[in-house]
Amino acid sequence: APVAGAPIVVPATVVSGPGAGGPIMPTGTRRALLIGCNYPKTSCALRGCVNDAVRMRELLRQQGFPDSGIRLLRDDRRTSYTSSAGGELPTKQNIISGLRWLVNGAARGDALFFHFSGHGAQQRDTTGDEADGYDET
Repeated sequence: APVAGAPIVVPATVVSGPGAGGPIMPTGTRRALLIGCNYPKTSCALRGCVNDAVRMRELLRQQGFPDSGIRLLRDDRRTSYTSSAGGELPTKQNIISGLRWLVNGAARGDALFFHFSGHGAQQRDTTGDEADGYDET
């Protein structure tokens, strides 16, 4: 079992071959689900999380991800977007729908990307695999 904080060792056979060590060059579909949660008008509001997701979208566009392959869920004032680039609210239903969309029909050679910027949480570790006794959620 992995030890918390220990590096993950990948066998050389996994990373050898054409293009090893260089940029990943997907040969199939490119899709990304990006989520930015600032939690506006709450006692735990953040600043910059929506901006993180928007900037990630720009980076992915530069890397060849088409607008039709990027879904953006955000909770700022700009939630009325209807384009494929997105602007839906990051509700539980929309996040689950987005994850299903992301992996639907995935095949070898596809590039699937998930990004979340917002709060995280912890809950008691019930399996004993966390050194601090908590799982991050």
